[in-house]
Amino acid sequence: MKPILNCLYHAAGYSFRKINQKDYSFYRSIYSNPTILKLVNLDSKTLDIDSMFRKALHAAHQQLPLYLALIIEEKSTGKKAGIMGIININYDKSQAEIGILLNREFHGKRLPIQFTKATLNYVFHELKLNSVYVDFNSKNIPILWIVKQLGFHKLTDTNAPSSVIYSIKNPALETRK
Repeated sequence: MKPILNCLYHAAGYSFRKINQKDYSFYRSIYSNPTILKLVNLDSKTLDIDSMFRKALHAAHQQLPLYLALIIEEKSTGKKAGIMGIININYDKSQAEIGILLNREFHGKRLPIQFTKATLNYVFHELKLNSVYVDFNSKNIPILWIVKQLGFHKLTDTNAPSSVIYSIKNPALETRK
């Protein structure tokens, strides 16, 4: 097993690292796959993937990034499983949105719950934010199950007919009360 360089955190035999130039083909394959994108209310036809990738690369080098695209790699093989996004980071409001896009071969393995737990830990303890939200297709039953299992609470339906937003607070805030 080769060490993963620039690893930010780990979960269930996988590591999470900031995106780099070598990830372009993988990034493009994920963001141009309509089957993957429909689960999170994105349409590959409307995305400027090249611009998104450049922004993700730029953000990876910022001291206080507003967006992080993290590559999820299987530690034993180095295979890229997906992309975890920590997006819309707002340090003033102490919140961020998270989202995950998995390569099809990693679907059905119950990995998103482990990946989301690890990402929440990173956001709450390393970025020191107080809340995290997710915005997803309300027909995406597996994601709905995950957010409920992890203690997210429904905030609102959005203007998009099939979109819903759930949020979770940093558990450390609850212990301070």
